[in-house]
This record gives sequence, structure tokens and C-alpha cells, in this order.
Amino acid sequence: MREIKFRAWDVDTEKWITDNILLEANGELMFQGEYGGQLHDHEIVLQFYTGLKDKNDLTEVYECDIIDIDGKVKGNIYEMDKEKTDLVIQGFGTKTWCKTYNDAILRGCKDSE
Repeated sequence: MREIKFRAWDVDTEKWITDNILLEANGELMFQGEYGGQLHDHEIVLQFYTGLKDKNDLTEVYECDIIDIDGKVKGNIYEMDKEKTDLVIQGFGTKTWCKTYNDAILRGCKDSE
């Protein structure tokens, strides 16, 4: 069974929030630790863990991550531009999600299940 995890990109501060993110039953996101509470006044982009790890089985792959031709996580679309040979992992629920997931596996990414 795939582990349910996510991270958030704080558009206002251009920083990752990766630890202690909770999704409350009412659908509200709660942040613990450095951020604390809710970030009502911040624009947050939530990204889900895909269940994949990079070719070396070290780095978790999230939506919007950029995978290079060798199957390694190069970065994320919020941090850098993709190059011609790079693959961007599409979000769940999009028409291209399955294709980019399968393409990442063909590049050497590993399914953690």
C-alpha cells in the first residue's frame, strides 16, 4: 500500500513545508513546527507523494518534480525550469498522470510498493 504523504510549496516565501503537515477531517490544512497553525494568508501549493523513488531509491518523487533522463529527481517546477529531455510528474487526477508515472518508471524510478 502506498504511503500517503504530501509537501507544500509556500508561494509567498518560496520555501518548502515538508514536515508535520496534517489534513484535518474538515479539509483544513494544519502545519506544525516552524509554521504552526494554518496559513490562511499564504498561497500554498500542495503536492502529493507519488509512491515512486528516484533511480537510486533515495529521493521520494512528488507531483511537479522534474525527473532527468537518468531517472533522478532534478528539482521541482517551482524551483527551476525543465530542460528538453526532462520529465515533469503530473498531478493526480490529470489525464497525463499515468503516462508520466509510467515514463518515470521507464527512466529507472522505483515504485515503493
